[in-house]
Parts: sequence; structure tokens; C-alpha cells
Amino acid sequence: MAAQCLLCSISRPLLSTSCLYVVSFCLRQVAEQLLKKEVLSRDDMIELLGPRPFKEKSTYEQFVEGTGSFEENTELPEGLKDWNKKQNESVNKPDATPS
Repeated sequence: MAAQCLLCSISRPLLSTSCLYVVSFCLRQVAEQLLKKEVLSRDDMIELLGPRPFKEKSTYEQFVEGTGSFEENTELPEGLKDWNKKQNESVNKPDATPS
């Protein structure tokens, strides 16, 4: 039991430091790619981090299937289509007050 405790006290800091290093490295890689591309796809993440160590249960497409997310109409309703037209006109209009 004492040997186990000694082994744990030696290995725990090493594993903790190693884990922090790996997480930091991965985050740095992802951050650098985000600066280049702004948006990372699933394939980009697999290229950076490698494939998952376990079989995926479903894909994103299978996950959202039947929810209407692909078919959803995202247009503004008729009453809101010009909601900011007056605001934009007043911003672009020169000030009428004399200087």
C-alpha cells in the first residue's frame, strides 16, 4: 500500500503536467487554424486532432434529421423586412443643422 501511495504521489504531477501540455498544444493548433480560416469544419478538426478514439454513434446530419433545420425558412416575416430602413436612411443623410 505504501508503494502504491508513493507511486501515485510521483506519477500524478507528471500526468497532470502532461495533460495540461497536450490540451494547451491542441488549443493552440485550433486557435491558429481559426485565425487563418475563421470557421473550422468537422474535417478540419479531424485533421488537427485526429479521428475520435471511439466509433461515432451518429453524424450531425443524422442527429438533426427530422427537426426541420435543413428545410427551415429563415426569411424575415413580411412586416419586418424593412425594419432598419429608416435607421439606415437617417445615418446616411447629411445633418441639416448649420455648423
